[in-house]
Amino acid sequence: GVELPTTSVVVNLNLALALVPDGAGGNTITVSASDPTITISPIGNPLSDCTLASAIGTLLGQDEEAISKLLLSFIEPELAGLGAEVETAVADALDSLLIETDFSLGDSTLGISLYPSELRLDETGLMLGLSAAIAPGTISSCGEPGEGTTVANPEWPTLSERAWDSSLKYDAALMLNKDLLDVLLWNVWASGLLCVDVATLGVPLDTGLFSNLFGESFAALFDPANPSPVGVITAPVAPPTAVFYDDGAPIRIALNDFGLDFSANMDDRDLRLFRVGVLAEVGDHRT
Repeated sequence: GVELPTTSVVVNLNLALALVPDGAGGNTITVSASDPTITISPIGNPLSDCTLASAIGTLLGQDEEAISKLLLSFIEPELAGLGAEVETAVADALDSLLIETDFSLGDSTLGISLYPSELRLDETGLMLGLSAAIAPGTISSCGEPGEGTTVANPEWPTLSERAWDSSLKYDAALMLNKDLLDVLLWNVWASGLLCVDVATLGVPLDTGLFSNLFGESFAALFDPANPSPVGVITAPVAPPTAVFYDDGAPIRIALNDFGLDFSANMDDRDLRLFRVGVLAEVGDHRT
């Protein structure tokens, strides 16, 4: 008979992470790792009822770790240098957290930088916190930016093995700060990224179409034989904000006084014909 007894195998690999200022206002994460060490408990005789089993039994009688040592002689050379490989792989992965990018739509641009600002590694696991710097290329005339958003600036949260206000255990979690989302949405709004000319989307509109909708009083303002193009621009009066919910979509974007301005050329001037106000939550299936 052949039966490998229950055997304990323990592999240890030490990994250290440290948050280090980069001298430019951000942080980098340094990584150091050692080669793994492996321990195998003494393995008993895997054979029975044969001559070879007696020979192995004699060997184990002289050294109970003989089979374990034989296995380690094959395994340990394969683990040599693994620490350096792990160190490089983790460092490369963490380096990708340093993100600098620009978003643009038409003439509007928005710059975003993400960088590590908090690092905790203990018996509960790893928490990696990111901070952001967000700046519009220019302040658009589409809205009235004012003084910006109100930031509560809370401390980093204390984590446990369960999600907040629930009995749900988790292995990994992604947490978003409402301040960050609101600041991001304010900058998107202030930069003019939400002010979109519908004509650039290839949607042709003219006064003839709206004459059919609004009747004779509207049609009398324009030459029915030569309808004028109608411009439609999204023109939000206030910035959108983030809203968190326990059911349905966990994060929704509230469009606060999000409007559409309709304009046309009249008497050699571009005039706003009317405005349609929009109040909605993006992500709410009921909207």
